[in-house]
Amino acid sequence: MVISNWTQTWKIGRADSQKVSIKGLIYLAIRKVFVSAILIMTPFLILSAEGTVNSGPNTINITQDAELFLEKGDTLTIEEVVKKDFKKYGKSQVGFKPSFNTYWWKLSGINTFKNVKYLTMTNPILDYVTLYYKDGFKWKKSSAGDLAPFWDREIIYKYPVFDITGKDEVYIRVQAFGTMSFNFQLSNISGFNKSKMDDVIVDVSFFSILFIMFSYNLFVFFSSKSSRYGYYCLYLAALFLQHYSASGWINTFFDPGKFLRNDLVVISVLLLVLSSVMLTISFLDLKNNMPVAYKILSCWFGIISCLTIACLNYEALKIILVYIFYQSVKITVAIVIITVGIAFIKSYKSNWEKMRTAKFYFPGYFVYSIGAFCMSSAYSGSIPANFYTLNFWKVTIIMEIVLIALGLADIINTLRKAEQKKSEELAKSNDSLADLNANLEKKVMKRTEQLNHTLSETKSLLNNMKQSVFSVNNQGEIIAPVSDYSNKMFGDLIEGKSLYDTLFKDLSRDDELFSSLQFTISISVGEDDYQFAAMEENLPGKVIMINKDGNNRSMKISYSPILDKDDIVEKLMLVVEDVTDIENLERESKEKDVANREKIQKLQEIVSNDKKDLKLFVRETNLNLSLSKKSIDVADLNGFFRATHTLKGCARMYGMNGLSHVLHILEGKIEDLRIDPPEESLLRNIMEGINDSIQLAVEEYLNLAKEIFGYDIDETYLAGGSDSIELSRKLFLDSVEEIKEAVKNNKVHLIDDIVRKLETEEFKVTLESLKNTVQRISTSLRKDILLKIEGDDIYMDVKTSSVIKDSIMHIIQNSCDHGIEKDGTITVVLRNNTNNIVIDISDNGRGIDHEMIYRKAIEKGLVTKEESQDFNKKKKLEFIMTAGFSTKEVATEYSGRGVGMDVVKTNIASLGGTVALDSIVGEGTSFVITVPLNGNSS
Repeated sequence: MVISNWTQTWKIGRADSQKVSIKGLIYLAIRKVFVSAILIMTPFLILSAEGTVNSGPNTINITQDAELFLEKGDTLTIEEVVKKDFKKYGKSQVGFKPSFNTYWWKLSGINTFKNVKYLTMTNPILDYVTLYYKDGFKWKKSSAGDLAPFWDREIIYKYPVFDITGKDEVYIRVQAFGTMSFNFQLSNISGFNKSKMDDVIVDVSFFSILFIMFSYNLFVFFSSKSSRYGYYCLYLAALFLQHYSASGWINTFFDPGKFLRNDLVVISVLLLVLSSVMLTISFLDLKNNMPVAYKILSCWFGIISCLTIACLNYEALKIILVYIFYQSVKITVAIVIITVGIAFIKSYKSNWEKMRTAKFYFPGYFVYSIGAFCMSSAYSGSIPANFYTLNFWKVTIIMEIVLIALGLADIINTLRKAEQKKSEELAKSNDSLADLNANLEKKVMKRTEQLNHTLSETKSLLNNMKQSVFSVNNQGEIIAPVSDYSNKMFGDLIEGKSLYDTLFKDLSRDDELFSSLQFTISISVGEDDYQFAAMEENLPGKVIMINKDGNNRSMKISYSPILDKDDIVEKLMLVVEDVTDIENLERESKEKDVANREKIQKLQEIVSNDKKDLKLFVRETNLNLSLSKKSIDVADLNGFFRATHTLKGCARMYGMNGLSHVLHILEGKIEDLRIDPPEESLLRNIMEGINDSIQLAVEEYLNLAKEIFGYDIDETYLAGGSDSIELSRKLFLDSVEEIKEAVKNNKVHLIDDIVRKLETEEFKVTLESLKNTVQRISTSLRKDILLKIEGDDIYMDVKTSSVIKDSIMHIIQNSCDHGIEKDGTITVVLRNNTNNIVIDISDNGRGIDHEMIYRKAIEKGLVTKEESQDFNKKKKLEFIMTAGFSTKEVATEYSGRGVGMDVVKTNIASLGGTVALDSIVGEGTSFVITVPLNGNSS
């Protein structure tokens, strides 16, 4: 009967059989599965019934009374183990994750249970299981487990089973590299036989169903040649192998010491994973329907394949099993169930028109996943591992393979319907063809008239375009249609000429771009449009062409393939546009935008000061420009450098960062000249060129300042013809009152000092602008620095004020950059002694290490060890005021050129003054500037 049914099914699966309905096919498949299963199970049911008569008590779970000792490794003997401290396990089920540990169990008081003969450990894939018991004074052992020879065991069964008759206390050594889950069960003979028969009935029934389904679908595969049936058969074979190896029955055919014996359980699972991935890809046609999922699953297939090959080595197998195996299986389940879930949703939204097989595959795989989760939870100890939980997965597998079989049957039914629909459409097409033939001449004339009209409109459109439009063949020859504007653009008739001698005539024939262009056109025209799409990026979108007047013209090019009815590129259409004028306008516009932004930036920097501050800026700038000019006259590079450095500091002090940046770059050029100076005549020319750039940059700022605040901010302009000068109202009124008081009290000699005040400026007020400078520097350096200005009211002439203020600015700048690390205070104290002006500048920063300064001076060759053996702290600190000395490796806009403190020393010396400094590491640094009064008054 079975052979007859298979033959009938094979005939139904043939492509030319359309008379049998799909419902009949499904019914026949399901009937054969269950009828065959019942026929095979019947003898075992009878045997089971016979074995359970007067079976007595069922099995007893004694796991919770067992005692455990965990050994990290595998070195202890039974004699050593019995001396260890065993702890009561206290759970009804053993569950441990993969490891290389050895588990020792102690079972005591076994004789308290009546009629007990067997001790069973309910896991067929425990690698090593050894039972130890004492016979007199000697220890004896009995071996079982996955690696013990099946026919050498004390009791032949897929689980480790021991006869414990007459034994009251035993020790059991267990080692398994995978997950470990089992119960210790005691049973009598009839109870053991019943459990054994139950396992045999379930396993034989399950394997019988798998074998029947495999055989049936293999016949369908050979008749239909459908790859889906082929992958389904591979999946069934992998299921059979996996369950056969994991159930423990494989020991009846394979000696544990032989090739693949212990590897087969893991390898069979990995083969099941691979076949599951292959079935998913094929069954849902992921390559066409879900390309991303197809790439992910294909990549994962490659990874699992490598893992499977690695498992052929037993040592690698153990490492993979402990660290990788279970994670890989979980990832596979997650990837596949997400994929089939998305496919199911897409299929549902399309009313089962797209990926129709997902309608069956998703429920099947979902049920399978629930069974797999239940089984893995039982083996990991998350749920009780009993007869029902361990065999529930087999029930879900049967449900899954039946659902997939329904999906395959649905595919056949869908193909049959599609074939029938094609037949109907073909009949309709034949009717339409007959009607078309009857009216063919009339329709051809009408279509010809429409085509001529369309061609006329197309030609008119082309000739009115302000672009060159033409087509080329695979040889690059220009062919019709060609717009009239093309001839105007190229200055000649171009039809029939080569594209490479017209549009691309100015490309070098040795240029890689020219070779790529020629190659792309030659292999794109005459091939399908996919080839053009793949190569289109090699075609230049813009090219420079020289016209007859010798001018460069920028040509923008777009390419469009002209396809025939089979999507073959007949020719390539080019649209060329002269965009030279547009690009020039865009460039000019960008240049104006940049210039406007720069001007706005400069204006913002200028208006951040008030008119009084700008007057001081202009005054100090003019003074340093004058010093710069004098340095050029005598080819004094150091003086020129000092003047430029001071100009830069002045610009930064008044917030003109753009000017400071330009001067910093020019300062770098002067530094290069100092390192390697040319001969004197050439040096002067270079210095004059740099000075012209300095003056140009400064004058841009000065002219903008004059536009905003008026020309009177430049005192040189006032000296040239202004009838008035600005004077503080308070100073003027106070001075008038002082003169009146001096005349009234007959102290005429004081009037000279009072008038001198009007000719000078108050130095403390002049220094107030340095507070803004400190604020800007501290913000730039991400520090918090406060500047305090205290002391006597001192008046001095403009020139002296500018020189001293510039020197103080250099000291403050170095203090901000070098001295203060995070936050601190800089204090300036003014004192008016009898004959001198004394200025103290101090900070509470990290101080200066005079020994470090001394070592740096020796490195730079400023002094030798022999010359400086008797130098004290003061002499060593004074090196920082030597030209070219700096402790910084890289120059910044604030310091590092080795010129700042040299400027201070030189400027103060020009006024007949001195500079002294002192510093304590960790406390701070102080400078004392002393300048003779020279007629200044307070």
